[in-house]
Amino acid sequence: ILNVTRGEEGTIERADGVEIGPVELKMLSLVIPDGPADDHDAVFGNPEPQAIGARWPIDATAAARQLERRRLQIDPTQLEGEMHVASRVEEPVPALEVTAQIVAQGIQFPDTPEGATVTRGDVVVARVAYLPLDLSQHPIVQSSEMEMEVDMSLTDPDSGEAGRLEIRINLSRSSIQLPL
Repeated sequence: ILNVTRGEEGTIERADGVEIGPVELKMLSLVIPDGPADDHDAVFGNPEPQAIGARWPIDATAAARQLERRRLQIDPTQLEGEMHVASRVEEPVPALEVTAQIVAQGIQFPDTPEGATVTRGDVVVARVAYLPLDLSQHPIVQSSEMEMEVDMSLTDPDSGEAGRLEIRINLSRSSIQLPL
């Protein structure tokens, strides 16, 4: 576990209590976005109260902007997703079970080295959160699963040698925060 401290602008300043230099920041920012926090409401929210069973699309344009902070580019028309208020639970506190499904195709990587071309960049994300009705409380449970498939063709600009790279990533993450 790495504890990151951010400054007023959201930039990473310390990791595990140690100041971060420019080289470390560049390496760390490959996996942790630097800058202001993501605006989840812009991507997943809905301005109107929703009933149990309600579904609505995510804001693909807002999602694409947030992916750019993670050095991923996608045309918003290639990104779709849906939110769903699945149920209401009463224990340990009254909460709503909210799910999200996101599918993105054609993701590109702007930092791709010279001679590399992304031929496939697909991501599927499934997320579940139990959100207390008391908005002052944090989500009780959050879990997400992500599958990413990236194929690249590579040509060495000096030697002309060609190759292919296939990357398959499956990530699962969950957290539980019991109310006080």
